[in-house]
Amino acid sequence: MGLLDGILGGLVGGLNLVIVVTWLITSFIATRQDDGAVKLVRVEDDALIMAREPDGQPVSALGWDDAGQTLAFGTEAGAAGILAL
Repeated sequence: MGLLDGILGGLVGGLNLVIVVTWLITSFIATRQDDGAVKLVRVEDDALIMAREPDGQPVSALGWDDAGQTLAFGTEAGAAGILAL
């Protein structure tokens, strides 16, 4: 089982996954979690990139730019960030 299978398969196993965001142009899948973590999984080799460490602030917004090269996120507490690939 690959890393991507483990992340997506963990939905039933107690993983605090809130939403998965994909974009046709990029080879990454982004996840936002209610513990504040933002993770990227590279589809071609299941590489995991921890884009934001969990801090207890639920991530309430996550989205790609039109080119699929920049990911923006925001939390319920007002923190925000932009990740350029």
